[in-house]
Amino acid sequence: MVSKCAAFYTGTYSGTVWNVQHDKESLDVIVQCLDNSSPKKVISPLDIEYTDSDNIKITWFLSTTGKVLVEKRDSDRLYTETISSASSTWVIDHNLGSRALQIEVLDNSSPRKVITPKKIEATTLNRVTVTFNQPTAGKIIIFK
Repeated sequence: MVSKCAAFYTGTYSGTVWNVQHDKESLDVIVQCLDNSSPKKVISPLDIEYTDSDNIKITWFLSTTGKVLVEKRDSDRLYTETISSASSTWVIDHNLGSRALQIEVLDNSSPRKVITPKKIEATTLNRVTVTFNQPTAGKIIIFK
């Protein structure tokens, strides 16, 4: 099944810093990086920073060449929530009716940066539980 997308951006980059201008006019996007191998493999950068609603800065430990995908979904397939009080566990009721989700977790800094929780579990079709090693505040973006 092809996912229903409002906007999709892809571009090829090289270096230790990739400055991606995606022009989606939103901070509610999911970012994925792929290497240049065949078949493509997902690769994890050192840092992903949402600099503004049209730009993302991706930083690598070593010079890296690959592709970046930026996806923005229609509002009926998107849920976002800001968690302003730091907690080790976030229980998010998204009401998207699915366990097949793409999830991005951002810290509370400005600009926001992608963070990796200890665990993300789709506990029901409408709820995810996010666990951190220490109390964390930030934002979650969930796509169906």
